[in-house]
Amino acid sequence: MTRPLTEWDTEPIIRDPDEEYRVLERSLRRVKGFGLYFVVCSPFESKQIITKMKATLPQKRTGILYLPEEIYNLYQIIELIPDKDKLNILFITGLEYSLNAYIKPGYGGEGNYYNLDSLPPLLGHLNLQRERFRDTFNFCFVFLIPRFAHKFLIRRAPDFYDWSSGYFEFPMNAELLKTEVQSYQVEQDFEEYENLTPQERYQKTLGIEALLDEPELSPETRANLLVEQGKLLLVSEDYEHSLKCFENAGTISPDNYKAVFYTGLVLSDLGRFEEALTKYDQLLTIKNDWNKAWNNRGITLLELGQVEQAIKSYDQALALKPDDHRARNNRAGALFELGRYEEAIADYDQALTIKPDKTLAFYGRSLALWRLGRLDEALASIDQALILQPDDEQILNVRGAILGDLGRFEEALDCFDRALVINPTGDSILNNRAILLSNLGRTEEAIMNLDKALVLNPNDDAAWNNRGIFLGTVEQLEESLFSFDKVIDLKPDNDAAWYNRAVTLWQLNRLEEALASYNQAIALNPEEPLYQENKKELLSQIESSQAHKQTAE
Repeated sequence: MTRPLTEWDTEPIIRDPDEEYRVLERSLRRVKGFGLYFVVCSPFESKQIITKMKATLPQKRTGILYLPEEIYNLYQIIELIPDKDKLNILFITGLEYSLNAYIKPGYGGEGNYYNLDSLPPLLGHLNLQRERFRDTFNFCFVFLIPRFAHKFLIRRAPDFYDWSSGYFEFPMNAELLKTEVQSYQVEQDFEEYENLTPQERYQKTLGIEALLDEPELSPETRANLLVEQGKLLLVSEDYEHSLKCFENAGTISPDNYKAVFYTGLVLSDLGRFEEALTKYDQLLTIKNDWNKAWNNRGITLLELGQVEQAIKSYDQALALKPDDHRARNNRAGALFELGRYEEAIADYDQALTIKPDKTLAFYGRSLALWRLGRLDEALASIDQALILQPDDEQILNVRGAILGDLGRFEEALDCFDRALVINPTGDSILNNRAILLSNLGRTEEAIMNLDKALVLNPNDDAAWNNRGIFLGTVEQLEESLFSFDKVIDLKPDNDAAWYNRAVTLWQLNRLEEALASYNQAIALNPEEPLYQENKKELLSQIESSQAHKQTAE
């Protein structure tokens, strides 16, 4: 006999599979006409149950309906089944694919993952159409579903579910459970998951959700499965549910270093760097000999502006794994931030001996060489990056800027134009193109490019500063002054903007205001001789003007 179907059936109760099968067989043997059965089992077991049941009940005409993706109207699909009027039993699998979008993963089979804000269309349809199913189809429905889908049906399709004729549960045996768990253990970080199609990742997520509901899972195994589910969701950029997976894995198994690592990774992706750093520090108390942990800690410290500490973290990663090209590249980037360009180049060179086809290393190396004024070498390095990634707009942008500094203006312009074809909204590309057009004497076009760039990024102080300079060359002084004022609003400590503002005010004959701007520029950068020299000239003009005024009076 099967138990009454009530809410407490959602709690896992261990059953004997052989006895459960015998009860299901007797029930299906006796049933005539419409019936509604729910069988909780794994996808693998569902195939075994159907095959065995067809062999055991040869007198029953059976059909199988596999639902490989989300559906909205089960009634219409069943109506299209050939010879459905001759059926006694219809086995249905794959119902869970219509529920996945409405489940919040990461709760480890606790049953708290149902989205109560919306109802899956299929379940709404089942609730409304239950009498129609009974009155139209004169055969027994057997839904073979994972436990999480069964819980979902109880909570979100109660009208349909209340008509159930029976509920059966087939927990995985230890050997099958072990095999299924092992099939979801991946050692290659994200690479394998990134190579999957969205549909394949979706199915793996569902597979893990089903396994997490197995009551005999050890805490360690449950935590490991949550980590894998979190990785799948992270690759799909579902950061909220990914984070929940990793956090719950860490709660279940506090020493699971991968759970802590990936929690830090997602927090960093979400821009929550202080929390991420706390997680990496926690991780290193569990496992301090993992180069990836030290490397990611360095990345987080760099985001927090703690550049020297980031370098120390990268040093630890490299001490553990000297051929870690990621840590080597990241260390080079941190050295670049400190203006230690020669050291950065040395690190990029080492990274390229480890991984010669690494675009990032050629790109960063080019920037460092450019800063050192070694333009031909910088161009050669960015060309290598471009060979590896010919359609990267940022590489083309940097290449154009280097060519511009080399005076090869037409080639530079071609690079910027190619970059804008790839990314028409690249404000940095438009800004660099404007500088180049100005060098070519095409100032009006340069201003138009800057106007486009500032629509895309109105907080770009460098673009506002360039706009002010270019407008000054065509004697649009009021607009030029407006641009310099925008720079100062965005970056009050920009001494060059204060200086440019002073020059513009002087040209407008607003001498006292110009003097105040010079004073600001000098206060911010007292070592710049040009500011002092111009201020002396301005003071001389002010004195001369005052003397002339007194003579006139």
